[in-house]
Amino acid sequence: MENSDPIKNITPSRELAWYIPDLSDRITAESHRVLENYGGIPSGDVLGHIHTIRDKAWEIRPYPCTGLGTFLQPTINLIPPYKKIIETLKNGGSFLDVGCFLGQDLRRLVFDGAPSGNLYGIDIVSHWGAQVSQYRDRSLCLTNYWTGRSHLGYELYHDEDKFEAHFIEADLIKPFQELSALEGKMDVIQVTHVFHQWGWEGQIGAAKEVVKFSKPGSLVVGFQAGTAGGTTKIPVGGSSHSWMRQDPGSWAEMWEVVGKETGTRWKSEAFLLPYSALGVAATDVEYLGPLSRLLRFVVTRQE
Repeated sequence: MENSDPIKNITPSRELAWYIPDLSDRITAESHRVLENYGGIPSGDVLGHIHTIRDKAWEIRPYPCTGLGTFLQPTINLIPPYKKIIETLKNGGSFLDVGCFLGQDLRRLVFDGAPSGNLYGIDIVSHWGAQVSQYRDRSLCLTNYWTGRSHLGYELYHDEDKFEAHFIEADLIKPFQELSALEGKMDVIQVTHVFHQWGWEGQIGAAKEVVKFSKPGSLVVGFQAGTAGGTTKIPVGGSSHSWMRQDPGSWAEMWEVVGKETGTRWKSEAFLLPYSALGVAATDVEYLGPLSRLLRFVVTRQE
């Protein structure tokens, strides 16, 4: 299986193509609204607060979403069945965010009415905080595992006293006891900006791990780097690591393979969108090439 953490080997230089020093024109009115109304950040402090958190996160991993400030724009609310997802969660359903980063999408769900106790996040490196507590869902019978080096998620949103989502620091593609306790229990699984870090075989392997968390009727939703020119590798910081972009056709093909190899069946709906759909300026992603697009997907488990 391929490396799940290729960015770890890239020095967090501010000379990287995907680091924007000033995020002031990347902060949307919606981002302001959430930080002010949910996080209680005074309006005049929002910009400085964001830059402080962004630069701390950059030192942990120089992710493009960090350098470009796209983490400020939650993506889950841009998924077509978002209203259905909120209703599912209000009715007791469970949501897993694979590659949750600072937990911005989980906060958006809570902001829109979802109970935070039904939310789970996985990431290979923690940007959340270091503490241990018990899962409130006793049916899972395991310890909530937090081992992070920082409290950036809480620091960004000022919500440590009220945000009850569960975080597991783990590598999706490596066996881990805490992850096995979630198998077959998730109604919605979000995987955004994760799959494209592997090649074809790596993405199939990762998708098979995601399938383990699902049950009939579950949704797998998210965004990833796509292409209008057929599957292509992504150039990232001179790395020799094999990253791969997909288009809707190859994406559907992948889920057919995954279904056959896991004894499940999936319906794939995927579309290519410009990066502007996430508020990203075209100049910010020039390093990805002219055919680069966002691939938005909703994959439904049918059996």
